[in-house]
Amino acid sequence: MSAVVAMAAWLALAGAVPSGDGEAVVVVDLNTADMTTLCTLPGIGPKKAAAIITLRERRPLTRVSQLLQARGIGPRLLERLKGRVTLRPAPASAFGPSTTTSPGFQQDAQRVRGTFISP
Repeated sequence: MSAVVAMAAWLALAGAVPSGDGEAVVVVDLNTADMTTLCTLPGIGPKKAAAIITLRERRPLTRVSQLLQARGIGPRLLERLKGRVTLRPAPASAFGPSTTTSPGFQQDAQRVRGTFISP
């Protein structure tokens, strides 16, 4: 009985969605899933999972179609993954440092150039 409860809890956390035939389909977030979770997807083995992880390490994915840029993933496999993958919004820190400039940043830049002007 505890195995059933554990499986139900895992499906709830993983984002399980009931399919038309009564079986739950686990929806995997491509930006956060580890290699083991990615390997649960149809047609994805360790090499393709590693390619997905490498791809998202460069920049978080914003569209599922970006999977086509990963080595070994083509249009047919992408079609098989529909309904089984999702992309949750990535945290702002995942996109690198902020590009906005603060007064402190501007002062530091002026110090580097040797033209610091005190306020």
